[in-house]
Amino acid sequence: MESLKDAPKHRPNPYKDDPFLKRIKLGGNFQINKNDPASVDISAQAAYLLNQRARLGTGLSYRVTVGKNFQQVDFKDQVLGIRSFFDYTVYKSIYLEGLMEWARARPKESTEISTHHIWTKAIMLGAGNRFNITKKLKGTFTVLYNFSYNENSPNPSPWMFRVGFEL
Repeated sequence: MESLKDAPKHRPNPYKDDPFLKRIKLGGNFQINKNDPASVDISAQAAYLLNQRARLGTGLSYRVTVGKNFQQVDFKDQVLGIRSFFDYTVYKSIYLEGLMEWARARPKESTEISTHHIWTKAIMLGAGNRFNITKKLKGTFTVLYNFSYNENSPNPSPWMFRVGFEL
């Protein structure tokens, strides 16, 4: 490089020449909902690395009700969900995340045993932190706020706290 005119205009993408599958990061997360009765969410996700800071992904989630003191598993009130997300690393391991999630659950008002389910949409924004667990395994902690939270939401609060991992 002989002058600043020859300098690259943007940061080079280290993943530019990588094959598609090498740019996919697999992971998931875990969430406990402390309502009455308590429930546990687990999810699996895949993220495509757009560059060193940005990733776009999708995932599936499943919730099961575990009852008082996590002793009674109840499969009637299960929740199934799909999500898509975008996250952007703003500083070292701190990232911002935007997420859209659709969940299929029985309505909260339903008192009879019914197979009727409704789909609810959640639009969430939040922040998180990635940390190393081992050389190939990273942990994540994310806090999200659901801007479309309402009485039909399967979540007990508009605030979400998720602990997860990435391979």
